Amino acid sequence: MQTAIVLLHSFPDLCVADVESSKEFYRELLAMDVVVDHGWYVELGIGTTVMLALVDVNHETVPVDARGAPHGVLVTFQVDDVEHCRASAVRLGCPTVLETVSELGQRHFMVADPDGAVIDVIELVPLTRRDLRRLAGYRRERAGRIEDPCR
Repeated sequence: MQTAIVLLHSFPDLCVADVESSKEFYRELLAMDVVVDHGWYVELGIGTTVMLALVDVNHETVPVDARGAPHGVLVTFQVDDVEHCRASAVRLGCPTVLETVSELGQRHFMVADPDGAVIDVIELVPLTRRDLRRLAGYRRERAGRIEDPCR
């Protein structure tokens, strides 16, 4: 009999060119605390809860295949005040990927971090009628792509 795995926690590790500058970027943007700092590896979070780790892209523990530029991943952080974080992003001079918009139950913006990872900062807001119609359209679209196994 196989025992069940108990998932305890999860957080992304971002491979970065300059751990110190990336650490300061995330601390300034999201007011994160340093939980662990080994120089080449840093864990950031709130209190003792780790939410993000940064690792030197060239460190011996990073597989060669993981050393490329980030692509195809959005790293999302939920905050209580998206406008405060947006002001921090502007102050930091972050490249904007998406201006602040309200859609699908969230107010959010996206910026690129110092290594090009796309950071999505969201604040939950009530769904609007337009959001509900849009979500229903996505469901209909998806249902149309699913083949009927009985055909």
